[in-house]
Amino acid sequence: MSQDQYLHAISMAIENIDDCDLVGPRCENLIVKAEETLGFKFPRDLRQFITDFGAGAIGASEVYGVIDNNPEGAGPPDGVWMTLDARTGWPLPAEFFVLYFDGFEYYYVIDCKSSEDPPILAWIPGETKNSKEAVVSHDSFGELLEELASWIKE
Repeated sequence: MSQDQYLHAISMAIENIDDCDLVGPRCENLIVKAEETLGFKFPRDLRQFITDFGAGAIGASEVYGVIDNNPEGAGPPDGVWMTLDARTGWPLPAEFFVLYFDGFEYYYVIDCKSSEDPPILAWIPGETKNSKEAVVSHDSFGELLEELASWIKE
């Protein structure tokens, strides 16, 4: 199901590409370097998104991903930088990757060591201490991306 949602989200984004600002495809070596830096492999759909689009805005929603191989001093939508920063500042457990900030309170994170198609958790820095305290916001990355893409024309 999530693969279908992922493909539907990408289709909506491509149909509205003028409303998107994506960094563009990332090469395999760059993705592997990001995975080595973070200490985990990206789940299937997230890895495909990074391969095809890197990171960036889908409508007004900024999806974090991989920008380049130098996360030092970067910022959103560089998910590698955001994740490394969150590990020391929140603290975010090492198995999570930061995907999206809602602009208010919640960061949306994915557990990259739990399964190939893990759920997305809503995380409040400073309040959420571990995955048991986090709320499942979406069943998959595909579901989150589909929701974000549906907002393009709203």
